[in-house]
Amino acid sequence: HLVSGDYDYLLRVVVKDTRDYERLLREKLYKIKGIRHSRSSFVLRTLKKADLPLFAG
Repeated sequence: HLVSGDYDYLLRVVVKDTRDYERLLREKLYKIKGIRHSRSSFVLRTLKKADLPLFAG
């Protein structure tokens, strides 16, 4: 999502575990030119379930 406020983009990602998340950051996100830092938040509890289509690749 392109958003206003303190952040430029909001990404919702699905990973197997924190190890995969770290690998996503190192191998994909941080290799994009212009990305200098990121801030992460994690879901503690789901209040409303909304399915998203997942694409392998």
